[in-house]
Amino acid sequence: MNFKFPIDNYIGCRYTNYIGGRYNDRRSKREEFEILANQALTEAVYYILLSLTQQLHGYGIMQNVEQLSGGRVKLAAGTLYGAINTLVEKGWIKALAEDKDSRKKEYVITDQGKDVLGAELERLTELIENGNRILGGVDI
Repeated sequence: MNFKFPIDNYIGCRYTNYIGGRYNDRRSKREEFEILANQALTEAVYYILLSLTQQLHGYGIMQNVEQLSGGRVKLAAGTLYGAINTLVEKGWIKALAEDKDSRKKEYVITDQGKDVLGAELERLTELIENGNRILGGVDI
């Protein structure tokens, strides 16, 4: 029997060109968005995007992520601001104009970020539906 791992089917495809959070060949932002929108978000990124459906500053994001995840996801400042910079670069969130009287920079999700968040919600819903369909009444 000639067994092939499923990953063997992807050798040579564009996903193998993904290096360090970016594709190493030139693509339009729309192509990159379509590819990334079909990939799973990390739990931390999912909760950051979800938190930013309202405008928040960094510390507010950390608190909201921890609350939404039931304490399961706790972001250190360095991790959070690294993620924020990446999400701003991708155009999924944006920094709001700074208030002269405050040192806190606030962020909010963009329309593109909402699309990504919606795609992730659909993916997670599909996972749950498939699990329920296959496991049905099985006690885990």
